[in-house]
Amino acid sequence: MQTVGLIHTLEQCLNRMQTVGLIHTLEQCLNRMQTVGLIHTLEQCLNRMQTVGLIHTLEQCLNRMQTTVGLIHTLEQCLNRMQTVGLIHTLEQCLNRMQTVGSSTH
Repeated sequence: MQTVGLIHTLEQCLNRMQTVGLIHTLEQCLNRMQTVGLIHTLEQCLNRMQTVGLIHTLEQCLNRMQTTVGLIHTLEQCLNRMQTVGLIHTLEQCLNRMQTVGSSTH
């Protein structure tokens, strides 16, 4: 049940960012995870979403940000920054996979 609750936080976090523009929270959250090492939670969360199919929420959320306000710029830059650190490898690959799969999965 904790897993399901975790996804809710991510989804709600992204959703809130769109409205309030708290994208900074995600960046800081990811940054904190790198330091504490809690990135495993996010990675596992995203991984589970792919299996269950809940990834649609994250993908659609990111897509919406691009179309709506274009706030994805911040997230993209955040992910880009993580690539430099090397810890984003998991998240980056996850997001990359989403792009490849795209609407391939119905």
